[in-house]
Amino acid sequence: MLTVLKFLYEENQIIFGFAALVPLLFLLRKNIRKHAVWYYLGATILCFLSIGMEIHWGLTDTYPTETWWWPINSQIRRGSFGFVLFTVVMFQGVIKPWNTVTKQLYAIRGEISILACIFSFAHLMVYGLGYFYGGDDEFELPYEILFYTSLALLLIGIPLFITSFKKIRFSMKAAAWQKLHKWSYAFYFILFANVILVFVRRILVFGEYLEKEPAYLVDTYLSLVLYTGIFVVYTVLRIKTDRNRREKEKLREERRRAHERGMSLHADS
Repeated sequence: MLTVLKFLYEENQIIFGFAALVPLLFLLRKNIRKHAVWYYLGATILCFLSIGMEIHWGLTDTYPTETWWWPINSQIRRGSFGFVLFTVVMFQGVIKPWNTVTKQLYAIRGEISILACIFSFAHLMVYGLGYFYGGDDEFELPYEILFYTSLALLLIGIPLFITSFKKIRFSMKAAAWQKLHKWSYAFYFILFANVILVFVRRILVFGEYLEKEPAYLVDTYLSLVLYTGIFVVYTVLRIKTDRNRREKEKLREERRRAHERGMSLHADS
């Protein structure tokens, strides 16, 4: 049992990411808003340092798994920090702020979105290429799908990332910006598919090994359940939010037409 818990602490993406990042975002919310550029720069440096160390460890076959900073680095290089930040942004779009914490986090939604992109892009550029070149004959298809989903995330995410900066956003027409950012729904869906495929491939390739290692087995299936649960809840809330918005728009339009008819009758009389 202790081995499984230790493994989850060191390797599990979503649990560690939420436990570390969400409280940190709240504590630093004012500083992030005031010095956003420095946070963007720091996130970029962390990402490329993490990826650089991963390449070095892979070439030298020396992984410092016993160091205190290994769990943090593990989540950065795997892109889980980016996923957690995107999850925060996703749910901010479907849940109205109802308390101090959610209201103050909502105030830095744009900054969180940009940080999510930075953490995700470095991961996608390096690991996406790895998916393309790392396939084998038996499991070539999962690798190809992972490569193309990673490529799609980059192609969709880059315009969303650029237009998330306030200066760019305010220079655009509101309708054009909103139309472009509707692509974020496709981005979230592909992001979810990419994550699920990673664990599906783990089962396909390392199925026999997973049966012998309970820690990896628990991590794999727990991750599948957690990621699937997150996406299902988000999808339900997204559908509900869009339906409520359409109903409100319909009601406003009916009231406007009723008002115009009333004004017309008043003028005729």
